[in-house]
Amino acid sequence: MDQNKKRIATIAFAMYFLTGASVIVVGCSLPHLMQRYGLDVSYVVMLGSSFALGRVCTAYLLGKLVQKKGPKFVLGIGVSCLTLFLLGLSVVDQFYLGLLCACFGGIGMAAQDCVCPCLLSLVYGDEYASKLSVGQALFGLGLFATPFLMGLCLKHDLAFYVSYYVLLVIPSVVVPLMVVTSMDGGSDTSNEMQVKELGVKDKRKAMGLLMLASAMYSATFNTLTMYTSSFALEMGMDASSAAFLLTAFNVGAMCGSFVFSFVLKKMKAENVLCMNNCVAFVVVLGMVVFKKWYYAGLFVTGFFIGVLFSVMISLATRVDTKRMSVASSLIATSGGCTEIVNPLLTGMLVSSFGVSMAYPFALGLLVVSIVVSVVLKRQIIK
Repeated sequence: MDQNKKRIATIAFAMYFLTGASVIVVGCSLPHLMQRYGLDVSYVVMLGSSFALGRVCTAYLLGKLVQKKGPKFVLGIGVSCLTLFLLGLSVVDQFYLGLLCACFGGIGMAAQDCVCPCLLSLVYGDEYASKLSVGQALFGLGLFATPFLMGLCLKHDLAFYVSYYVLLVIPSVVVPLMVVTSMDGGSDTSNEMQVKELGVKDKRKAMGLLMLASAMYSATFNTLTMYTSSFALEMGMDASSAAFLLTAFNVGAMCGSFVFSFVLKKMKAENVLCMNNCVAFVVVLGMVVFKKWYYAGLFVTGFFIGVLFSVMISLATRVDTKRMSVASSLIATSGGCTEIVNPLLTGMLVSSFGVSMAYPFALGLLVVSIVVSVVLKRQIIK
């Protein structure tokens, strides 16, 4: 592998980490943001909706821009927006300005969704699917990093947002690398020859099922990450312990993504999608019924569902190899749409029935995910 491709891979993997660290910011900061803004949880969770709105409104446009302007242009947008998100949310005291900052964060995530799969397919070719899982593992490492750093800050009597400043090291590394790296080969045309097409009975139906699977996955992930810290506080844990409970879920997601990067070399992606949703359902059901084993249960749940977004991206880009950036953006858009609605819906449920209602709600989402993954398997030509 030449030096330019090594830099491309480094940038792509760094962006996975930064996006993972950013997407969890609202969820693990929720109790502290409620105090800062002086608002109820049903209002503050709108920050999550704003993040999702920024993602869903720009993902398809950014996918098209990758085709027209190239990946470096879109990547520059992504890095800038994620930097604005982390800086802005750490300093603004007005809720509506916080909503704007969260929207910038969503735009940054949309850029990563569109660009990074194309860059990895260019660099790794036949190992594309497994490298997507490595990227998802680094995304999971980012999900682990933010609550872990926040827990350390709170334990040492530092403000919760000091953890955001630590994360800004990543953009300071990525930007100089982008300047000296050529990404001219990152277009969909060049990537088409790198990725094997997936045979399906009906491309539109298969893509629709993948978009629905992405929506259910995003809602499940959003529910668990958004309310676990608040749930822990309701059980009587202190703020730092609550942050570490969420860390268990995110460590599981990170470890699972690394493990499944090897599993996917032997096991079909569609089988992983179905199997992992089933295991996650059983584990969450156990936590709801027995009301214990939360650390272990959240770790195992994260282990099995953490990799699924990269699995869906892999399947979608193989269904439509001629428009990989657009296929990636469609999966991101469907997930983003759910993330707009989900915090509003769960906010009402939590306000009415308590934070513990989040887990039965996640169970319902997993049931739908299992059904969709089974129907999708039947669409694939063996």
